[in-house]
Amino acid sequence: MGFTKEVLQSGSGAKPQRGQKVTVHCTGYGKNRDLTQKFWSTKDPGQEPFTFAVGLGQ
Repeated sequence: MGFTKEVLQSGSGAKPQRGQKVTVHCTGYGKNRDLTQKFWSTKDPGQEPFTFAVGLGQ
């Protein structure tokens, strides 16, 4: 089992600097990037987006 990251839609704002906090939405899909097999999302009921500091390994 593994993990890969793919940006489906980039933001249009300024690039955050190391240490700045950002908030992002995430969605988990089945293997082979099958977008019909969503198993989890921060947009699902009861879930929230992630907030973290950029470049600090959080």
